[in-house]
Amino acid sequence: LTHQMLFQARLRQPLKVLAAVPVEKVESTLSVRGHSIWYQVLRPDPSAAARVKNRAVPALPLVVLHGGPGVPHDYLEPIGRIAVEAGRTVFFYDQLGCGNSDSPEDEAFYSTQQCAEDCLSMLQHFADFHRLGDLGGFHLFGQSWGGCLAADVVLNKFESSPLLKDKLASVVLASSPSSPLKAMDAARGLIDTYFNETEDMSN
Repeated sequence: LTHQMLFQARLRQPLKVLAAVPVEKVESTLSVRGHSIWYQVLRPDPSAAARVKNRAVPALPLVVLHGGPGVPHDYLEPIGRIAVEAGRTVFFYDQLGCGNSDSPEDEAFYSTQQCAEDCLSMLQHFADFHRLGDLGGFHLFGQSWGGCLAADVVLNKFESSPLLKDKLASVVLASSPSSPLKAMDAARGLIDTYFNETEDMSN
């Protein structure tokens, strides 16, 4: 088995240690641009977290950005294992248009620039009300489209955001295209090929 297969299998295991390691679970919403964004915070008990990894200082928090656009955070919930196994606080939120968050009908709400602004608003809220940066920093994890969003936030918001400049420890891009525009062009090409082949089969 490859390391990746072992890691994926490990994430699929049920959270059996939750009963042994107390975890504080907070769910709430934040009003952004007049609409509610749902979020969840998994925070291990400090003393329990120290016992799990035998460390005096808990690991830096992790903020998770889901893919899509339009796919909620649910499929990334196994990452919550980190909260109990490494004493790490994990932040999830559903971007506007999916999951537990509002779904505005105006397409202008879903531009990359607006999504990046929303992400920065969430990060600042986590810092102001949920101690995101209290340990000296945090990690940002983006999967698929979430990685594109993370890259946009870092590239275009870093200089203007004291939170990012002072507290961002690392950025992880998982299964994210290096060029979203090229990825979209490739997807359109696959769609066109599919319809062309379907049409040929029907003739």
